[in-house]
Amino acid sequence: MRGDNPCVVRHPRTMFDFTIRQLEILLKVEETGSFRKAADALGVSEAAVSDHVRTLERQLGSELFARRRGTSASLRECAREFHSDVKAFVEQGRRISNGFRRRSGQQSTIRMHVGEHLLQDYLRPALPEFLANNRDIHFDFIPIKSRSAVLSALAAGEIDGAVISVANAEEFPDSTLISTIGSGLYANADLARQARISGLGSLPFLGASYDTGTPQTDEQGLATFGIDSPVIARRYPYHDVGVKLAIQGFGAVLMMDSIVEVFDENSELEKIAAGRLFERRYRLADCLPVERKAMVEGFLERVLGAR
Repeated sequence: MRGDNPCVVRHPRTMFDFTIRQLEILLKVEETGSFRKAADALGVSEAAVSDHVRTLERQLGSELFARRRGTSASLRECAREFHSDVKAFVEQGRRISNGFRRRSGQQSTIRMHVGEHLLQDYLRPALPEFLANNRDIHFDFIPIKSRSAVLSALAAGEIDGAVISVANAEEFPDSTLISTIGSGLYANADLARQARISGLGSLPFLGASYDTGTPQTDEQGLATFGIDSPVIARRYPYHDVGVKLAIQGFGAVLMMDSIVEVFDENSELEKIAAGRLFERRYRLADCLPVERKAMVEGFLERVLGAR
């Protein structure tokens, strides 16, 4: 597209000169500020994202993004209202779909991200009863690797809700507090004895080899205990593996109390230092039908509120 004013519509076309996929990509590029980051989030190539955007621009007859090699993509001023309309259009589409399902008696699928520990150890055991009593609701649990990706998915309407543990409300905006849970350094009897004699810094530690979704690494977390250069003896891929390695004495581990309670069945680990409190919080999309949203809120608060 050439010319002095990239916002001038050169070839007006009939309405709906776009596809839902193009709109999805438009929203993701604006949200991430980058064609490459949008491609990563959507699981496609950067070339595919660029092609979709260029096709949309050609169909609309106007450039939507200001592009410079090596810099972020930003919406042109003339495209901002269109972007707002697209978000409203997508949101309204989901409301229409949910409304039809509700009126026709179909199941309403609620796409949720729930932290692995909360999902497997708390929600999953309670799901059979809830689903049996609410036959028009179906959950689709979406795994997402990081907290920033969860927030992005919520903003883009890719999921309908999320339940995660955070340090405070600022880390999960517009969310509702369910409960608080403590954390701490845990070790078996031998390492606990060593900590009392020689101090916490003398211990070997275990570190997670996965993205915990928290804004701090194990090393940063250990620094809050005055351990500035911890020796990470082993990495663990799952919570239960970390607890079992700690029981076997491979190292002390920094974990939320509820995780240790679940996997340390014989209480073989000792809490050698108390850590920060975490908050269990949820957020549900406004587009969910009011009655279903209330049912899900009640379920989450009942199952997770007393733990």
